[in-house]
Amino acid sequence: MKFDRNKTYALALGGGGVRGAYEIGVWRALIEENINIKSVCGTSIGAVNGALVAQKDFKKAIKLWTEITPETIYNKDSNMVDRIRDISKLEEILRANLDEEKIRKSDIDFGVVTFNLTTLEPIIIFKEDMPKGKMIDYILASANYPIFYRQEIDEEVFVDGGVYDNLPRGPLADRGYKDIIEVDINPPLSNITKKKVADDVTVHTIISKHTLYGQFLFNSKQLKENINKGYLDTKLYNDEYLSSHYYVKRPMNGYDISLKPRDISRLIMDDRFSNFFISDKRIKSYIEFINDYYKDKNGYDYGDIPIRDERFFMAALEITADVVGLEPIKEYSYEEFRLEIIREVNELILNEEKISSLLDGGIFNLAMSADMNFEKKTLLSLLIFASNRSSLIESILYTTSPKITIAFITSFIIMNRLNYDDFSLMPKIINKEKADF
Repeated sequence: MKFDRNKTYALALGGGGVRGAYEIGVWRALIEENINIKSVCGTSIGAVNGALVAQKDFKKAIKLWTEITPETIYNKDSNMVDRIRDISKLEEILRANLDEEKIRKSDIDFGVVTFNLTTLEPIIIFKEDMPKGKMIDYILASANYPIFYRQEIDEEVFVDGGVYDNLPRGPLADRGYKDIIEVDINPPLSNITKKKVADDVTVHTIISKHTLYGQFLFNSKQLKENINKGYLDTKLYNDEYLSSHYYVKRPMNGYDISLKPRDISRLIMDDRFSNFFISDKRIKSYIEFINDYYKDKNGYDYGDIPIRDERFFMAALEITADVVGLEPIKEYSYEEFRLEIIREVNELILNEEKISSLLDGGIFNLAMSADMNFEKKTLLSLLIFASNRSSLIESILYTTSPKITIAFITSFIIMNRLNYDDFSLMPKIINKEKADF
């Protein structure tokens, strides 16, 4: 676990339009983990969400984000220009749902970032410095996207704080907070504008593993999906999963999933892998590929993972899941994750007749076949059967497709574990016959 329940944290919420739903998912995970948030500073939509955090009203936040539609934000009776630029309906929503007095009395510090176009200077303002009755005005000023009509406060004109600092960890560090959780929903802008902090400040960055869609796409399904992504990514960051890309819980009963000597022995003794094991350079490159895959999105920076480490085999399983097309935005038990991969691989094996007939026509006819869709899953099928029939295709895939090759080897391991070690799983492969790899 990366977060310490005995510490207090400051929360920096970035701008990014309706991608802000992701931040609500992060908040949900922090609540479940009893992480103590002492301060929140937001830019743009992050200012809106930050106010809800300071108000301690998670239920209201969920309601707002799951019920929002274009009609609730834009006036459909306006002309096209006003429909886009006029945010008076957004102001109505904020004034109806944000309680300035409650936020002021909250033990959670609250601030926003905006930019004053009248004085041409950034404004970083926390609740104690906001004039009474002006808090929502400053939130709207922070969220004043450049295409909107300008927000005015006391005859001064403001624009979205993202033009100065889209991910406001700097203001929190300046207030003395040493442990900061930042939620980045617009990395390209954040990377340009976010401020450096002192070396003694620890910053935990929660960032989406998957697309968050457009900043102004008010699609109910996508908004709910983004909330779920924020929730799952925060749990992933906090080491609640053994995985790095998918969301896979640790095995039950202390089950050790790591590569075993018998897994390696079975590979070596199988003639289909003879061409693979003749090249030490190739083996080393695939080990590096799995390590890089794990590090790519998990923030792991403590050196390479030994091949006998559970995380190494989990990364190989995740690569296989990606190749066979498992749903990525879902929480899996390890047992469920493994079973879903086995089902998909079993489906490929049972499709032997079609793939074999294509292979028998030779590599040229295979490449020209109208029946072939060269997606990852199909390439895995080819490698499964080419290992018995076509050394040329096998060699090409070994050389050019490390992800497909790793999925092939991992499929062999889990299917052999099924056949020799975990035969009790076979009844759970619904409506499928047992297939020999």
